[in-house]
Amino acid sequence: MLAVFAAVGAIAQGEWTYPVSVTDGSANAILTIGINSAGTDGEDPGLDVLAPPQPPVGAFDARFRVTSPPNDFSTDIRSNSSSIKTWVMLYQIGTGPGPIIVSWIPGNLPVGPIFTITDNFNGTFHSQDMRTTSSVNTATAGGGLLASALRVVVDVPLPVQLASFTAHPTQQSTVLLEWSTVSEVNNFGFEVQRKGSSDPSFASLPGVFIPGHGTTIEPHYYSHTDQTASVGQWSYRLKQIDYDGTTSFSPVVVVDILTGVGAQEIPTEYYLDQNYPNPFNPTTVIEYGLPERANVSLTVYNSLGQVVATLVQGEQEKGVHTVRLNAANLSTGVYIYTIHAGNFVSTKKLMLVR
Repeated sequence: MLAVFAAVGAIAQGEWTYPVSVTDGSANAILTIGINSAGTDGEDPGLDVLAPPQPPVGAFDARFRVTSPPNDFSTDIRSNSSSIKTWVMLYQIGTGPGPIIVSWIPGNLPVGPIFTITDNFNGTFHSQDMRTTSSVNTATAGGGLLASALRVVVDVPLPVQLASFTAHPTQQSTVLLEWSTVSEVNNFGFEVQRKGSSDPSFASLPGVFIPGHGTTIEPHYYSHTDQTASVGQWSYRLKQIDYDGTTSFSPVVVVDILTGVGAQEIPTEYYLDQNYPNPFNPTTVIEYGLPERANVSLTVYNSLGQVVATLVQGEQEKGVHTVRLNAANLSTGVYIYTIHAGNFVSTKKLMLVR
């Protein structure tokens, strides 16, 4: 059994496919793994290729298996929306002399990731770098003809560590997109891509480019307001561009604009959301909802109970509201923010990290 792990950050480094060869010395199978922004961890018609029914014992076979939901694939393409991806390969020896050999072409490995093939044969751990070798022999690796836990580990160094990416409709029937990064490497900047429910594919919003911060280990906050969206459901993603032209894509966020201008969705009750991003440096956004017109105050306090910022003070119309806190003049630490709206009172914590 072979498992392939792909560590791909919230913004993955490119989309790629890669084949591996499995043989018992007589028969041979080519299995393909890959990363694609349109992929999922289940079956993806048009991307994945289902394996044929499993042959009887004594016939050579190799396949990837997904247990939830159960499916077998000869090509298994996954999403780029999380940090760890795992492919599990099952195989059985046929009429060949054995042992099972898994091979690949090191020079064709996707640029960037670190590929390692590992196994635990009869209690002995085996590991080798796939960029400096081209095959693994299950016998020389320490076990008999059939491996029980052969693994390929794919570790992708990320150009951008995305901490959050959100989309919110506003009162003006526009969409507020906000995202934050934990760290960046050679980040030239971002394009914002959008796809409507009837659109065949994503397209970059014309004239929209948000510059990145190059290489940094400090958190950064970004935002863009899409003023061209109309009533309907819209999907958004970020196209991140390195200085060398390499592109990567974020996970997809979906937002519904339910009504036209001036008739945005009204909350059914008061609420105060957790600020985002959190932790933050130096700006963060707080969202709150009013089911009716109300006199609102939104205040930020330090740990001593002293007021450090008054973000809102006055009467506001019903609806969803957002306000940005700029903490450039505040010290690192935990702060409290409290909303008073009519008889509604709510308090939450936020953390400023320099």
